[in-house]
Amino acid sequence: MRIGHFIAHETQGYCPGCADRPIFRAEELHQLVPRGAQYGYDVMDYVGQALFLRCLNGKEIRHELSRKNIRISQLGVTVRCGRIPINTSNGAGCGPIE
Repeated sequence: MRIGHFIAHETQGYCPGCADRPIFRAEELHQLVPRGAQYGYDVMDYVGQALFLRCLNGKEIRHELSRKNIRISQLGVTVRCGRIPINTSNGAGCGPIE
């Protein structure tokens, strides 16, 4: 959310002289966004904190993100919430996402 919306184009390189031809990727890019993802780690973190610490539902999270100029569908919020690892042994979480 620090950077805002952007489209990244990654150029991958390889060593044609090396026997195993290793592929070199942009490590800095993958520190911001998981490989193949549409949203960065910061959005995932924001969704997780809103859901589990502030007990917001999916609609409220989506509204807050839209105020930060992050366009995400209701399904997108639900998917982000579903990818957050939780420890259910301590009663974490506030209930269904809605």
